[in-house]
Amino acid sequence: MKKFNNNKKIIINENERGFLFKNGKFIKMLECGKYFNILGNFIEVVNIDEPVFSKYCNLNTLCKDKNFNSQTVTIEIKDEEIALHFVNGKYLNFLKTGSYTFWNLHNKHTFKIINVSNPEVNENIPKYILDKLPNNLLTKIELNEYQKAFLYYKNKFVKLLNSGIHYFWNNDKNITFEIVDINVGIYSNSCSLDIILNNDEVSKQSTTVEIKDEEIALHFIDGNFNEYLQTGKYAFWNTFKKHEFTIINISKPEIEVNIPTYILDKLKDKLLTKIELNEYQKAFLFFDNKFFKLLNSGTHYFWNTNTKIDFETVDINFPVSSRLCDIDGLLKNEDISSQTTTIEVSDEQLALHFINGNFSNCLKGGNYTFWTTYNSHKFDIIDISKPEVNENIPKYIFDKISSTLYTKIEVQEYEKACLYFNNQFIKLLEKGTYYFWNNNIKVYAHIIDTRLTQLNVTGQEILTQDKVSLRINFVCNYKITDYIKVFSEIDDYKEQIHIYIQLALRDFIGKYRIDEILENKEQISNYVFEKLKEKEETLYVKFEDAGVKDIILPGEIREIMNTVLLAEKKAQANVITRREEVASTRSLLNTAKLMEENKILYKLKELEYIERICENVGNINLTGGGDLLTQLTNIIRNNQN
Repeated sequence: MKKFNNNKKIIINENERGFLFKNGKFIKMLECGKYFNILGNFIEVVNIDEPVFSKYCNLNTLCKDKNFNSQTVTIEIKDEEIALHFVNGKYLNFLKTGSYTFWNLHNKHTFKIINVSNPEVNENIPKYILDKLPNNLLTKIELNEYQKAFLYYKNKFVKLLNSGIHYFWNNDKNITFEIVDINVGIYSNSCSLDIILNNDEVSKQSTTVEIKDEEIALHFIDGNFNEYLQTGKYAFWNTFKKHEFTIINISKPEIEVNIPTYILDKLKDKLLTKIELNEYQKAFLFFDNKFFKLLNSGTHYFWNTNTKIDFETVDINFPVSSRLCDIDGLLKNEDISSQTTTIEVSDEQLALHFINGNFSNCLKGGNYTFWTTYNSHKFDIIDISKPEVNENIPKYIFDKISSTLYTKIEVQEYEKACLYFNNQFIKLLEKGTYYFWNNNIKVYAHIIDTRLTQLNVTGQEILTQDKVSLRINFVCNYKITDYIKVFSEIDDYKEQIHIYIQLALRDFIGKYRIDEILENKEQISNYVFEKLKEKEETLYVKFEDAGVKDIILPGEIREIMNTVLLAEKKAQANVITRREEVASTRSLLNTAKLMEENKILYKLKELEYIERICENVGNINLTGGGDLLTQLTNIIRNNQN
């Protein structure tokens, strides 16, 4: 803006206008051209490309000038309004509350009044204009494809914003927003779920499920299991994905609906009890310590509720038993009774247990229950009140049962056995193997050797008539003739034989001197043997032979007799030596006569001696004339001379 002094020429260009003032008062607007100031007047020149403004006059005074009004446009913006300012149809800026005047000569100024008392931005406003507005005027919310936002005015939920760009006027409504991901459940940190779901737009774009106490919901997204939901209210966006729910009552442990196994395995351990049983296992299921049902092989699931769940795994290859429940209580269950067989074994009975036709074990008195799922069970009840074993019972069974159940008696081919029940003789057992049941009757047997038996009586010290103490070893061979009476009528028949031999020896030895005894050893054997033969009927044995093995003299007597024996042997040796010397001399004489009569024999004898010398001599040195044989012969002759 220009101000010119008086008495000067003033030029107003085409893009300018002038305001004429006289004595400080606005007179009129001047067009472009040449002007001269008159005393008391001055002209204010302004640029028409800029908003109308005068330093010396207000806008209302200027507007009273008709010419001014015809060349300008005025816009008045009220409170809670703004104006979008366009120049020649192109957005220039925005105007806040107030009155604005623009020259409307070279550029055409237009305006769009917008009420900003409502935060909603009119959709007719181009986004490029909105993006040019300052941040303090607008709130801009940008949401991607998988986002939405909850819009709040003064912390009160107003509406749902979908993906895209949203603009809101900043005013006294205190605009806030909460961006949410549509891939997760609907929730808000600023508002309750019920208030949000009351919004029609939210309810159209969401699926809601409400789960009561003792319920869960299986949550499926596009047909695939995602998670399980517990008690509460849940909402999910269905913008791109389909959400479905299966409500399940878990007030009882049993799973009443058909739920795929892969889903059950994904549920948390605290929600389910999982029981896995192999082909040879079953389980007794208990609810609150009370038997509920039988579980067969496979995988079983139960809800973890207020009901206490226990289970007891059992192996069907073993008898039915339980630590937690009485067997009679279990058998009341039809499922168990249909898969088991029961046998009751009384006292003084045994049951031979066969599985699939093969002997398994022997059962004592009591009740037994076995699983019949895969195996057939057969039982043979045996009365063991008497020791005798029925012949129909296979003998191989005894090798497979406990030896405490029976007594085994083996009689060899050369033996017999006296069988007793409670110390009472029953019968004589021939060779073979016998089995008897162990009960309240005591079973035992005397084994008797039927072969020829040898009895040795050793170290019997007996005095001779001349008071020499001898130690005699005696032996006898016998056979038992009555196998029953030898035990029933005689107390230790072997000891009786032993005593009879001792007495017979004492009777005979005491009558003779030591020299007589040593000279008549056979008489001792005959005497004792005859005495034993006299007792055969009494002892129920037959004596085959008897005799003295050794007579052991006292040390002093033995030394004396050895000295006598040594002298006798020396004398015999001298006689034999003299006899041999005479025979040898006679033989040499005969040899000499033969060599004298026969020269060839003589030469052979020389050669024999030379051969013997050569065998025993390492080196021989010969000197002089003659052959080797002649020299050796001369040497031998010279040595002999």
